[in-house]
Amino acid sequence: MLIYLQMLETPEEKSLFEQIYLEYCGLMFHVAYEILHNEQDAEDAVHQAFVKIAENIKKIDAPVCPKTHSYVVTIVEHQAFAFTLTEFSGIDISKIKDANQLVCFSQSNRLWFFFSLLYPFLLVLPFSTSYIDDYKNQLLPVYISRTSRTIYYVSKLVASFFGTFLIIAVPFFINLILCNVFLPHNQNTWLGEYQMGNYFRQLLGTNILYQTSYTKMPFLKIFLYSPFLYNFIYLLIFAAFSGLLASFTLSLSFLYKKVNFFCSYPCLQPYSCLEYMIPIYFLVQ
Repeated sequence: MLIYLQMLETPEEKSLFEQIYLEYCGLMFHVAYEILHNEQDAEDAVHQAFVKIAENIKKIDAPVCPKTHSYVVTIVEHQAFAFTLTEFSGIDISKIKDANQLVCFSQSNRLWFFFSLLYPFLLVLPFSTSYIDDYKNQLLPVYISRTSRTIYYVSKLVASFFGTFLIIAVPFFINLILCNVFLPHNQNTWLGEYQMGNYFRQLLGTNILYQTSYTKMPFLKIFLYSPFLYNFIYLLIFAAFSGLLASFTLSLSFLYKKVNFFCSYPCLQPYSCLEYMIPIYFLVQ
């Protein structure tokens, strides 16, 4: 703490910083670790965050209040995210994982944490409340007068499905392409190397010294011989699942027109939604 206190000028600022440090140090480490999944990296991110806090100590009025809580959490999140951008800086290219192992929809990628926070909003905000908005703005009679009620409902569901499908699929597909263009194809995976016999034996369950459940993994042969195609297929499945979930949420609004929160609730727990899709891909991560 002495390093930070030396950056401050007045006793009041030092006292305020000391209270902030004691109050939020543990929380900041927890937030950083949730993003980086590495204790050393999390400690470095927290250190940089405290440096920023010391530099901007005059912006803080009280050590313990919701505003200060949000401020310190935001700073440490920014520092942790910045740390992920320099993750491979100075590392030998042979030690970097293969491009198809580092796509954003891999749980081992640190950016997955940020996506998991945005995921429920990506499902709900674009389309799932459109029917409620039409109802509140008294537009339903106008639309239904031009077509049948059934066609109106079906068109809403179809638009919700394909719209959400594109929202999820397009960014991940761009990420998949960029990873394969700019990251190395060194065949270095979490379980070894693609062409090593032991790697195949671990996945196929023929290694007598290693018990595995990988033999039941969907599309195992595709993963073994074309990881890019495997990622692409998983991307399509995940996007389709997201589209169905968004359409389901929209369908709830047909029944509960006046309760936005209730209709959105199935999508407000990102991990509970994602856990059903993750095992298909992350079984081999």
